[in-house]
Amino acid sequence: MKLKNNVVLVTGASTGIGKSTAFALAKAGAKVVITYNSSRWGAIAAQKECAKFGHAEILKLNVTSDSSIKNAVKFVQRKFGKLDALVNNAGVGYFAHFDILRRKEIEEMFGVNVIGTMMMSKHFLPMLKQQKESVIVNIASMAGYHVWEDGSVYCPTKWAVRAFTKALAIELPKRIKIYNVNPDRTKTSMGGWQGDDPNDVAEIVVNTIKGTYSKRSGADIDVPNYL
Repeated sequence: MKLKNNVVLVTGASTGIGKSTAFALAKAGAKVVITYNSSRWGAIAAQKECAKFGHAEILKLNVTSDSSIKNAVKFVQRKFGKLDALVNNAGVGYFAHFDILRRKEIEEMFGVNVIGTMMMSKHFLPMLKQQKESVIVNIASMAGYHVWEDGSVYCPTKWAVRAFTKALAIELPKRIKIYNVNPDRTKTSMGGWQGDDPNDVAEIVVNTIKGTYSKRSGADIDVPNYL
């Protein structure tokens, strides 16, 4: 799919992989909707970077709230009249032994990482279906293949995202492609500022939307294989 003048919404785009992805999309000519939940200043900074190359909007969005997601749909419809690609990047991780994780933390990880991804896709699908071609990219993780100590809840959320993507790919019309992009540890706050450069991950997300890798819908794009 071409990106120039097409509209792409990125969740969790005020920091980390989401922010780098928004910038990479703007450089590729896309009109970007930068969403954030808590870091408005981060979103403003991302918008300023994207504005060097084209049009960017910022929008407060809580992916665990249906009303917030519905407001986002109305915002995109009003501003652009269409959506060509959706990047479900928003995520949260609490890393500790299972027996000390609180119910609130467990529910938040599943609420944001899994249900948030599902509900964003659900509410934006009618708009995506109006296009001749459209793309959903779910930022899953290599943690969706492997497990480790202190990842007893986070890892299952990413396994769930991968399964959701593969199942939804079967249901969607062929003109809508959906993919998992699976980063390894990345230099973000969640990754403890160690690992791969988020800008490199962002380029892989952009290439996935463009169809550079010629993968079937539902496929995994494992970031370590492309660095």
